[in-house]
Amino acid sequence: MRIALSTALAVMLLAPLAHAAPSGCQDAQGQDRKTILDALRAPVSASLNAQVEFHVERIRICGDWAFVLATPQNPGGGEMRWAGTPCDGDTSHLAGGLMRRNGAGWALIDSALCPSDVTWADWPDRYHVPQILFDE
Repeated sequence: MRIALSTALAVMLLAPLAHAAPSGCQDAQGQDRKTILDALRAPVSASLNAQVEFHVERIRICGDWAFVLATPQNPGGGEMRWAGTPCDGDTSHLAGGLMRRNGAGWALIDSALCPSDVTWADWPDRYHVPQILFDE
């Protein structure tokens, strides 16, 4: 009985951790989320020559680093017109950005627009950031 009770208690306490963000990391929310998306928005809008919003796949913060993966879209949620842009043709239509905390804001360190491969695969080594920042 004591073992069963201990096991049940351990399962109840540890089960929520299975779905939590990795240790020391969290999903960006509030002002951090807005500032991170704004830092990515400027270069993406310039490259696409259009104002954009993002359909966010994920934004993770680990310490002073953040990674965002999102799909640009027209304001209000409409699909972008890709013809004549760097994303024309057979590409992913994703935007990825690596940010570093800069005081109260976030500075864009590197980004990839419509990559044909996982451009950020070498960013952990190149920028000395935790791999877990990029993990799904």
